[in-house]
Amino acid sequence: MRKADLIKELEILRSDNEQIQKERENARMFMSAIDQSSESIFFTDIKGHILYVNQTFEKNSGYTRDELIGKTPRILKSGVHPPGFYKEMWATLLRGEVWRSHLTNKRKDGSLYHEDANIAPVRNEQGKITSFVSVKTDITELLESQNYLREMNAELSRSNAELEQFAYVASHDLQEPLRSVSSCMQLLEKRYLGKLDERADEFIRHAVEACHRMRNLIDGLLSLSRVQATATNLVPTDTEDILNQVYANLAHSIKATEATVSHESLPVVFANSQMLIHLFQNLISNALKFSGGQPPVVRVRAERKKDHWLFSVSDQGIGIEKSYFDRIFHLFQRLHTREEYSGTGLGLAICLKVVERHGGNIWVESTLGKGSTFFFTLPAVSLWSHPSSDIAKPSTLP
Repeated sequence: MRKADLIKELEILRSDNEQIQKERENARMFMSAIDQSSESIFFTDIKGHILYVNQTFEKNSGYTRDELIGKTPRILKSGVHPPGFYKEMWATLLRGEVWRSHLTNKRKDGSLYHEDANIAPVRNEQGKITSFVSVKTDITELLESQNYLREMNAELSRSNAELEQFAYVASHDLQEPLRSVSSCMQLLEKRYLGKLDERADEFIRHAVEACHRMRNLIDGLLSLSRVQATATNLVPTDTEDILNQVYANLAHSIKATEATVSHESLPVVFANSQMLIHLFQNLISNALKFSGGQPPVVRVRAERKKDHWLFSVSDQGIGIEKSYFDRIFHLFQRLHTREEYSGTGLGLAICLKVVERHGGNIWVESTLGKGSTFFFTLPAVSLWSHPSSDIAKPSTLP
């Protein structure tokens, strides 16, 4: 062989060796990546005998690699799944399809663990299935966390239901003794106010005022309990009718404050009518109350937004500082003293409950000294609209 030909052959051999070395290095990197994967990975032959498992598989199952090689995955069988479960798995794999499911397996120590499994057939160059590869994710902690959350939510629901029932019963049962105390104090005020000394008059006034505040507080708690206990029962409800009912309920306050309360044509929404009366009545009452001594001007509007209606109740009253925007919807939160403005601190909390029961949101935008606008959303009624504007014209209540 000529020298040139020999050199050429050597170069080919060297090139082949480099390619082999490169392929071996790639194979080592691939197997190292599989072995260090956070997923549980193993290979079996066509009959299901284990050929290889990675470190995560060892960790999750509690078995060593030597204990697993040559065995079948039946070593992990928990008894949770019926025989048909495994038959369906093998039928899927032998058809050449990927099988995906949730598995409950048993560790070497006998404890159960849960996995999301993906098992796929591996084919040779002729397309024949020669082995199977399984990639599984341990979801034991996830399922335990989900079960814990479900249990806590159920316990919280039970606790809330009991608390709501207690609040309702306590508030209801307090009504009668309070009526007796209030009646007695009113009689004392009527018969003896001004006939005793100034100190006695002051005591009588304080007692009468305390009874009045307690009655308002109990009424507020009963309203809140009713809102929370009432079945939502969302049905098509005309908010024009609701608002007219609220106007009738507040007629005395509207007249006494010389208020102007107006609204544009309002829609039909999916709602509970009694809850909506609570909602609009509390918002409009607040607008009348916090007017700053001027005749209140209140306006109610509604705007369609895809699958819901956006309502607004605006006034020109004293306004609210931005730092209090979230606080005002909490129970018993008052921004003013009772000497400045009466109230229990329950009205907006009731509004929040009503809107939440309807799957909506409520918030406020306000500028101190220039008024407030309360926004809330209610679900729209598809293919159900309010009568045309020539019939349902904007109305104003002087």
